[in-house]
Amino acid sequence: MKIPTVRLVFDRKKAATKEKLGLVQMEICYDRKRKWISTGIKLYSDQWDDRRYVINSSSSIEYNEVLRKKLSDMEKWIYDSFPNGGFDWRALDRHLLRSGRDDNFVDFIHDTIESRNDIRATTKKSHMRLVGLLMEYGRITTSSDLSSSSISEFDNWMHGRKVRKLDRDGNEIFVPMKQQTIYGYHKLMKTYIHIGIRDGYLKEDPYSFMRLKRGESDPGRFLNEKELGMLEKADMRSGCVSRARDMFVFQSYTGLSYADLKLFDFSKACIEDFGYVYNGKRKKSGEEFFFIILPKAMEILQKYKFNLPVTAQQSYNSNLKKAAADAGIKKPISSHWGRRTAAVNFINHGVRLEVVSKILGHASVSTTEQFYAQIFRKTVVEEMRKAVLEKPSNV
Repeated sequence: MKIPTVRLVFDRKKAATKEKLGLVQMEICYDRKRKWISTGIKLYSDQWDDRRYVINSSSSIEYNEVLRKKLSDMEKWIYDSFPNGGFDWRALDRHLLRSGRDDNFVDFIHDTIESRNDIRATTKKSHMRLVGLLMEYGRITTSSDLSSSSISEFDNWMHGRKVRKLDRDGNEIFVPMKQQTIYGYHKLMKTYIHIGIRDGYLKEDPYSFMRLKRGESDPGRFLNEKELGMLEKADMRSGCVSRARDMFVFQSYTGLSYADLKLFDFSKACIEDFGYVYNGKRKKSGEEFFFIILPKAMEILQKYKFNLPVTAQQSYNSNLKKAAADAGIKKPISSHWGRRTAAVNFINHGVRLEVVSKILGHASVSTTEQFYAQIFRKTVVEEMRKAVLEKPSNV
């Protein structure tokens, strides 16, 4: 019995790079003819493996579940429609038309993200996580599925969903989603619902009569000077852990994010009377930043002959957990902690907030205040407490 073959194909047009997305398609082959059907999932060149499918993505699990379901659904439709063998391409076209994209809310979000020119590629990539999450949830598909009750059910589902994290020893664990993360997905949903209303795709906002808890960020995700010193001096268990430690220390003396650390190029630094000054633009926002390359950062550059060994973020974060454990630090550090550590320690050494804003490449000082106010308050309390304990009042 001759039946069609169905498989997943990534980047058929060979357009994907590490900076440009390529499409995952479902290929149907029968009687020397082929048809490619979009899955709606786009990836960078280093995020696909022909056997494991989606890799190196924060949404790997969700995307792979979606892709396997699409394959399974297509194979089931073929076997159910043509139980005696044979195949009709026109029947496939009618099937695709009936299950088309005309009223698919998830596809609407996907296509809207792709067509937006007012956000950067990195922001689009972040917004695409909502598409993966909705595809995993599977109960909000068409515009008619949107209601206050369906949004509430989606919220309950997210509260019960577990996400992959690494503990401080670098071991994989699954923990509940944070309220702040859940609120962020709702905020994205509202953005695209409002776009849909503006464009006439949707009639009303199901969030109109809902109040959602924002959640609070954790202000303690940084190392104080003592902990940073412990990390710098500790013996590491292996070379890869040692290199991860060094990259974190470099971030802690420059304020670079992981994305900008990957793009760091010492040849762009200019020599001044007081040392080297590095100028750049943030990959995330395009905002300019600059800083003096401090002695500790220069030591690391010289150690690696000015070619920093920055690895993939997943392995970097995994090795940072091991580095913290080797240093006796009981905090689950990750790449972004280095940037926060730099900001806090600069402030503690008297660097003005507006200067820290320029170092970090924030669009305005208010952005710096918004992100670090809680951290700075905590630092002030700790410093005042130490001062009181060390110098008790005679009153």
